[in-house]
Amino acid sequence: MSHLGIVDYLFDFWNIVDSTQFIVFGYLTYDVLNESVEDDIILDKSVTIKLLYIVALLQAFGKSMFFARIYDDYGFLVRMIGMTMKELLPLIFFFLVFTLFFALAYMALGIDIDTTRPGP
Repeated sequence: MSHLGIVDYLFDFWNIVDSTQFIVFGYLTYDVLNESVEDDIILDKSVTIKLLYIVALLQAFGKSMFFARIYDDYGFLVRMIGMTMKELLPLIFFFLVFTLFFALAYMALGIDIDTTRPGP
């Protein structure tokens, strides 16, 4: 810390992860303690909480991968998982774009998928 400036320290990736984990866990704790309050400003409260739990779970997984790379037996596995995820990003992006356009086509054409009607 002595050879780094405060800005370099604050913008280090793992320090950002720690800070956001603190904020997410703090909000989730606050929400659990005040669950009687009903305020639906942006999203439904249950959707917001579910999204924050997903973020917290992903951050905890990332933090465990950070600590697992310390051990020699698991270090190469962590690097392999990182490289695999980096190579899968174009495929994931293509899949999400394809799914989005497919959903938009159904919405634009007004096609109703009726599963209750018997087939011909």
